[in-house]
Amino acid sequence: MEIIYREYVCKFHPECGFTVCAKTDEEVIELVRMHQEIAHGAKESSADVGKKIKEHITVAPIKPTGDPRVAKKKSLLDTCV
Repeated sequence: MEIIYREYVCKFHPECGFTVCAKTDEEVIELVRMHQEIAHGAKESSADVGKKIKEHITVAPIKPTGDPRVAKKKSLLDTCV
């Protein structure tokens, strides 16, 4: 059984490698904004930023068991280089 999630890979710094998956675009945008502030010091929160993030969100079918993207992270920094 696959579940459809929304996925975003950090574009702020190419070497970052941060990826987030969530059920809705709004959840992804919220998590990406937190990541950008914590990991990259970006504090801008205008609607344009949300639109830019949304442009890079993709559909990610995920299998609940065995898919490495389902792994739990301790914080938003865990996947950053």
